[in-house]
Amino acid sequence: MKIQSLNPRFRLLKYCIPCISILLLMIGCSHEVDTQFNPNWKLDEHGNPEFKPENFQDAIAKLRTDFDLINKSSSAQKQDLLQVYQQIVRWLPEFAADTDIRRKDWESLDNLSTNLLKDTFTPDFFTEKNKPRIESTLDQLSSMIPPDKNQSKQTATTK
Repeated sequence: MKIQSLNPRFRLLKYCIPCISILLLMIGCSHEVDTQFNPNWKLDEHGNPEFKPENFQDAIAKLRTDFDLINKSSSAQKQDLLQVYQQIVRWLPEFAADTDIRRKDWESLDNLSTNLLKDTFTPDFFTEKNKPRIESTLDQLSSMIPPDKNQSKQTATTK
């Protein structure tokens, strides 16, 4: 009789344990994928797009040059260039976090980056009329993370 009374419990465990194991395996094996990446971008061995800057100051420099490229590009090229620009803006707080920036300053930088990213979604953002405002924002961002002297030398010698 004891065997029969354990039988419903055994059935429950028989089905629950494999289900829970599969669920835990799926959760444990999942990895975060950046849904912002364009599927047409070529990725390097680390899963990053080839255009990803090496550091914060390189990202700021790329944003400065890409603003003019987007402004002067045809509508066919503009969408691709815009996606690259937006992705680089998204990386700014991540690059800043890799430095010794204070939390309060990082929060200000994150806020500026978020506002810049929002601006890029407005029509006619990439125009000469907006360039002084964007340059000012990029100057502000750049001043928050001063370039490392060794980093500048290394970047200059490798290019």
